[in-house]
Amino acid sequence: MHSSLPHKNHSDFDAIRPLRPVPKCAGVVGVDPAEWGPRGVDHQHWAYALILQDCIAYFDANGKEELSDDPSSAERLRACWNEIQTRKNSARQQWATRFYFRPISVPEFHDYRKRYRACGNHLLALVPQHQWQKPADDWDDHVFAITLIQSIELPHPKAKRGQQSFAFAADYIARSSNLKDLKPSEVYRGYKVAVAAENQRREERGLLPLTTFDRRLVERIPAWFPQLVASLTPDGHKPATQETCHG
Repeated sequence: MHSSLPHKNHSDFDAIRPLRPVPKCAGVVGVDPAEWGPRGVDHQHWAYALILQDCIAYFDANGKEELSDDPSSAERLRACWNEIQTRKNSARQQWATRFYFRPISVPEFHDYRKRYRACGNHLLALVPQHQWQKPADDWDDHVFAITLIQSIELPHPKAKRGQQSFAFAADYIARSSNLKDLKPSEVYRGYKVAVAAENQRREERGLLPLTTFDRRLVERIPAWFPQLVASLTPDGHKPATQETCHG
């Protein structure tokens, strides 16, 4: 490899607001909680995404080494992957578990990077997609946004409700984007009124009510998830989620 690998790649999103990770092991001392990933994401899938993010950062920083469909590209990617994986595992000597993943292929790399770009360089876009088939009911709010952008429907009824609630909030913001004369507090009050009206409709139809997100999250949806808001504008493609009925 022709240049040193980056130690950390911060996306523009990270500069606005980091993920809210929740360590899955309360007794880990001296370990960065961010290494454990956000709520609901399996540790091994988060470790995989961290390796892949650093690989993307390396090849982005070394444009002359853009990967193509040839043996030398596959070898460069393999060397990059193995070096990053070794470095990360070396930093985890105090952990009971380390993870080793086979290097991905060049086509897989390009597929992941395309997904990463489509989600605004959000690290959750690099989590293997079969993670989202996990029947979990408690996910970080970011998971709802990133899976909506990718048109992935979470299987658990409570998780579906979270996705639907997030989609409703983002849709409200998208429809309110031209109301520049309103104060943020007025936009949020309008959002709560809209949620209450929607929940009345859902109750009449025997559907689970939407969750009302806090003001801080709702106000920041355009900055944190512009791709999702753009998809909900009149010219965009609205993500499909099925309404969840009472069980």
